Amino acid sequence: MPWWCATCRRAPWSPGSLAWPACRRSADMPTPELSVVVATYNRPESLLRILRELEAQICDPSRFEVVVVDDGSLEDTTAKVRQAVAGGGFGRLTLELYRQPNGGAARARQKGAELARGALVLFVDDDMLLPPEFVASHLAAHEGHTRRVVMGRLRSAPGLAEMPLFERFYA
Repeated sequence: MPWWCATCRRAPWSPGSLAWPACRRSADMPTPELSVVVATYNRPESLLRILRELEAQICDPSRFEVVVVDDGSLEDTTAKVRQAVAGGGFGRLTLELYRQPNGGAARARQKGAELARGALVLFVDDDMLLPPEFVASHLAAHEGHTRRVVMGRLRSAPGLAEMPLFERFYA
């Protein structure tokens, strides 16, 4: 499935090609410390909300990138994001969009981890609520430590079914 880079507005790029788009590996686009991977399926409004929350983070946006993996939504969930970007939205974010055939949440997270450029990977779902200090807190928890995993409290958006933690991350 093709990439669509919201940062440079280049489209499409096929993972089967031999070269990455110039924007992805260029010297003027440093490697982020953290990659936020957002797995999504059939929830375009939730995805737009979480992207707005990521754009509102107090953390310097150059320290992180956002990788969205649409897990074969019946409607093209990433199309709404592309429309928002074309209209000038999410300009502060380094944003990568990827659409794959439906394979489940775990496969979407795995693909996001493969595509991530940051030394640290932070997994979020499109139904989570992210306070403005969310990314900065995760980066701070890793500073000066050899911690490999940091986990915090999950806040889900109102109106969405609560899932047990095991099912949410290992489904």
